Amino acid sequence: MTKQLWERIKIFWHFYRKAKTRYQIHSPLLSGIVQAVEFGCLETDDLKVINRYKRMVLQDQRTIPVSEFGMAHRQSGLVVSDYSKKSAAGIAQAAFLYKLTKHATPQSILELGSCTGVSALSMHLANPNASLTSIEGNELLSSFCKEGFLKMGIHQVHFVHRKFIDYLNVAGHHHFDLIFIDGDHTKEALITHFESCLNHCSENAIIILDDIHWSADMYEAWEQIKQHVLVRGSLEFSRNGILLLTPRIDGVHVAVVPWIYKPWNLGIFT
Repeated sequence: MTKQLWERIKIFWHFYRKAKTRYQIHSPLLSGIVQAVEFGCLETDDLKVINRYKRMVLQDQRTIPVSEFGMAHRQSGLVVSDYSKKSAAGIAQAAFLYKLTKHATPQSILELGSCTGVSALSMHLANPNASLTSIEGNELLSSFCKEGFLKMGIHQVHFVHRKFIDYLNVAGHHHFDLIFIDGDHTKEALITHFESCLNHCSENAIIILDDIHWSADMYEAWEQIKQHVLVRGSLEFSRNGILLLTPRIDGVHVAVVPWIYKPWNLGIFT
């Protein structure tokens, strides 16, 4: 058993032990989000669009060229289709982002980490009228997403080739209602990107952090970030962490699993 696998098992066990079910969540705001991502519907027509786009990605045989950024992120030399299998959002993650976006109805969305565009597509389909900006540090992947979305007839999503921190430093006073951070999976990078994003959040912004259980480093970052003075509440799911900045709640942090994984937790005594 590798060190990383052992770390993930320990992290997940820690998460599972403290996790509550929807019946034990008393905050209407948090309960509404949990209800949405557990029971919300990924519309059949939108699912067909996502699957059609994924098929297009999996047919692309371009090789990601060697670059400093690509080498640092273990992308250089990989074929786009193979990279997508390893790194792009699967249907479960796409559905999570879709249902959360549909529930939150943000007017402006920022994604840090386009990858091959599946997550951006999911959020766009959930709220087509929202402005969506997706930042990607790899030039070929950013261009690939632009081309792919145009082929799908989608013109409202803006893909930007730039390092996250460089974009955040020049983003001016633009504020986002929903921010999805999915990029460099290290503690230092995640904390830096989160803190930089705070300068671009609307009052009631929601920030989603991907892969918080990926490693001990990522989980330490999550635990530190959710205690930030501007974070008023959080939800910890098996893959994603959701941070809430709204003043409507204060200091409510909940780890949550579907009721089927803890059927004895009906919230009767909590």
